[in-house]
Amino acid sequence: MSQAMVIDALRLLTPHDVAGIDKIRIGGPGDGGYVLLDCIQPGVPVMSFGIGPSVAFDQDMAERGHPVLMFDHTINALPATHPSFTWHRAGVAAEPGPNLDTLANHMAGLAKSSTDMILKMDIEGAEWDVLSSAPTGLRARFSQITMELHDLQRLGEPDYNAKFQAALKALSDFAVVHVHANNYGALVFVGGTLCAQTLEITYIRRDLVTLLPSKTVYPTALDSANFEGGPDHLLWFFPFLPGSAQATIPGEPHAALAGPVLHAPVIHYPLIDPPEVWQARLDLAASLRMAARLGLHEGICNHFSAMVPGRTDQFLVNRYGLAFAEATASSLLVCDFEGNVIAGDGEPEATAFFIHARLHLKHPRARVAMHTHMPYATALCMIDDDEPLRYAGQSALKFLGRTIVDRNYNGLALDTDEGDRIAASMGDADIVFLRNHGVMVVGETIAKAWDDLYYLERACEAQVLALSTGRALLPVPPEIADLTARQMRGDNSSAALHLASIRRRLDAAEPEYRR
Repeated sequence: MSQAMVIDALRLLTPHDVAGIDKIRIGGPGDGGYVLLDCIQPGVPVMSFGIGPSVAFDQDMAERGHPVLMFDHTINALPATHPSFTWHRAGVAAEPGPNLDTLANHMAGLAKSSTDMILKMDIEGAEWDVLSSAPTGLRARFSQITMELHDLQRLGEPDYNAKFQAALKALSDFAVVHVHANNYGALVFVGGTLCAQTLEITYIRRDLVTLLPSKTVYPTALDSANFEGGPDHLLWFFPFLPGSAQATIPGEPHAALAGPVLHAPVIHYPLIDPPEVWQARLDLAASLRMAARLGLHEGICNHFSAMVPGRTDQFLVNRYGLAFAEATASSLLVCDFEGNVIAGDGEPEATAFFIHARLHLKHPRARVAMHTHMPYATALCMIDDDEPLRYAGQSALKFLGRTIVDRNYNGLALDTDEGDRIAASMGDADIVFLRNHGVMVVGETIAKAWDDLYYLERACEAQVLALSTGRALLPVPPEIADLTARQMRGDNSSAALHLASIRRRLDAAEPEYRR
């Protein structure tokens, strides 16, 4: 693939300014929001393809008085509802298929008078075939199109480049009027030309506006980073830099402003979660990975879960069939309390659902739950002792007054009754020793639950080693034990710092957990 062909493809994304019309942001900051021109006709329908875990755009359009037709075959339920939402569990494609249909067929039920509609698409790479196959007259019924364009790092592949160009040339009746780079992926060089992997693009139908050469520097004040934890990408390079006519190579003074630049292959982050949800995914995936590195896992049978930030009815959980060492941020599932997988590929392990869903439902304070068969804590679950953890070592004092024993092992937790029984056994405790089974640790945050899980195993390990000497344990005097426990609980920063440290270690050793 020649650099000229990459440049020809990117030139199709050259933005324009528009005379006399302001821009507005639809949806909140971060992922799920898009910038449109403020000339939307009142009450026109919105067709939204690709929902995932965020409906910020759709909710905003609904609040503005627009009926929103929503399509996504990868989720089992919408993450939020609105009276103006109509959801179809179906996707869009160039040809009909299982849970898929064409744009033309999806629009067949709309009144012929429905024109100047809004089209939003975030369909993870399927946009090229959908755009190419849609008849011109069908596209002309939309006034604005906003969408994510994915995998631009593949523009060096001849077949992909041809597909890209065919799709965007099919939009010749529309003009690009806003562009924003999704910073979940780094900037890359493709054929010697700097490029963003994923772009948010807004088009306007050309007959509706007067177009001007672009003088806009992107991102604008209306834009915000999709991933809040990283800098937004400044699009100073071709074809987005005002007045640019040819591809540019980074050099002083611009290179320092461009954000992270990598040479392909690069890690690609496809999720469209709000930043706080993506952060939870990263933290939970890091906890799973580090648990594996420390030997706190068992095959594919243990599970960590965390309530989705901002929600009380959905939780993240690792996917059945993946070992902790294989966990990534995007592999985590979003489930509801009825057993539906709201987002993600695969299913939770059965006992993971029945234990974790009931714990989160019955104990709102338990925003995070970590269940393991880690060896030393599990060893103490196998001893006939109503107080398996003894307060003879400093690490154990962290858990003084915070543990309880579930004495009734009933086999695998494969129904809600057993899940409810385990949840009831917890009471106000943070740690449950499940007799003949393993341990459950709950906490308000991923950092606190991880910190407890780690130090619980260390405390149990020290106790088992001490008992292996055959000599009696020496308990800490009660008054000193109480004082030390209060001192430990007064440290509000240690858990967060502990989680940050494992993130740094994994960033260096296993960066793929961030996918």
